[in-house]
Amino acid sequence: LAERSEAAEREVAALEETIARRGEADRVERAAVVRLAVPRACPVDLDLTYLVDAAAWRPAYAIRAAGDRSGTVIEYDAVIAQSTGEPWDDVRVSLSPAEPGAAARPGEVEPVWVDEAPPAVGYAGGGVNGAPSDPGRPGRRRGGTAGLVGGGMSKAKAADRISELAADAGVVEAGIAATFELPRRTSVPSDSARSQRTRIASIEPTVRFVHVAQPLVDEGVYLRGDMANASTYQLLPGTAQVYMGGDLIGDTRMPSVAPKSEFKVFFGPDRAVRARREVLSKVLGTAGLFGGSSAVTWKHRVTLDNGTGRELDVELLDRRPSSRDAKIEVKVADLSAPLSKDAAYVDGPQKSGILRWDLKVPAAARGDAAMPVTWSVQATYPKDVQVTPLPD
Repeated sequence: LAERSEAAEREVAALEETIARRGEADRVERAAVVRLAVPRACPVDLDLTYLVDAAAWRPAYAIRAAGDRSGTVIEYDAVIAQSTGEPWDDVRVSLSPAEPGAAARPGEVEPVWVDEAPPAVGYAGGGVNGAPSDPGRPGRRRGGTAGLVGGGMSKAKAADRISELAADAGVVEAGIAATFELPRRTSVPSDSARSQRTRIASIEPTVRFVHVAQPLVDEGVYLRGDMANASTYQLLPGTAQVYMGGDLIGDTRMPSVAPKSEFKVFFGPDRAVRARREVLSKVLGTAGLFGGSSAVTWKHRVTLDNGTGRELDVELLDRRPSSRDAKIEVKVADLSAPLSKDAAYVDGPQKSGILRWDLKVPAAARGDAAMPVTWSVQATYPKDVQVTPLPD
């Protein structure tokens, strides 16, 4: 009996796996009753639209930079999967970022009342004063996958197959959501384990390449592309594979990017560029009138070695201690190159002690002629004040 029971369990598991691959249904039949009022007897064309679940798509990208840094191409793809019980054979497909299952409005901001607390009395199953132990929170949108709408079958157009496969999707604005109309027919089986990847568009963003050096935390100098979405497509959040020339660099996350908006993509470390950071000196002393304050002064140097053979734009990042006490003063002096004037940096990271230089590193800055960047940092505080450790 035990052997027969084990064999039956294996058979049931195999059948359940088969059902799951088929979308939990061998066949789905649906019926719609439509009543029409027409002025006279005549042929009528009727389009029927209905919504089903268990169908979804997600964006996927390949970002390819030319080996000579002359430009980039973003391959914007859709990965489609469905287990509706209906096979999609040679159908027209429209992709929408809208979420039909999500709430159409946000949760409410509820008022909070403050009053004098009465004497505390414990209640079983609740908090103090009868308050629930887990206060309610405002409602929020449920997470989900972007919806997908599939069209019905019709005769395929007589068109060149290669041109059809290479065509970009059309963008149809509908309210606050843009729909991508795929220019080719697609077949997607009713099997959640099998997906179909198809091209939405090939996009050529505007790009400026910058090397980013932060030797305080990483010896590598990384190549970054500062891009702008020059297309009419909304780039949805998703996974992107990054290529430099013909080499796969790795995976990254693509943020949500509206048309004409900017975003940044890293293309890995450039082995031909090096940055080395040194603390040239650290001096403990006194400052102020009659030496009433303690002072710590560091002198730093970063050396940039450019082995690419061409001039580079380099964004160099470092830091100084940032004081949270009015008695402790930290200042930067003796800069061999001015700090960045970028407005976003000046209004943000600079205020928290991040140092940034936007540099032009000459092609000849190599070996003994490598480009140095030097600066000093001084922290001053009263002698009777005990400060937290000051990092180099």
